[in-house]
Amino acid sequence: MGKRKKSSKKPVTKAIVPRLDTTFDCPFCHQLKSVSVTMQRSSVPMRGVLSCVTCGARYQCEIHALSEPVDVFSEWMDAIEEVNTVREER
Repeated sequence: MGKRKKSSKKPVTKAIVPRLDTTFDCPFCHQLKSVSVTMQRSSVPMRGVLSCVTCGARYQCEIHALSEPVDVFSEWMDAIEEVNTVREER
């Protein structure tokens, strides 16, 4: 009698997780990928520092353990929008 053939399982594929950007476009000088974000997790309080290489624009905010560079950038964009709406009201 012959042996039974083992059923071969399909190999498990890992899900590819898309990486988030750490460099962004500057809203002031319109340079592509000129804004870099650094996360200072060792300092107390933890800070996210954002700076533009071309025009020198800087922004910093408090972060927490789950924050990512895109969170710092979006908070900066919200702060810019808030300042612009205050100026328009005047």
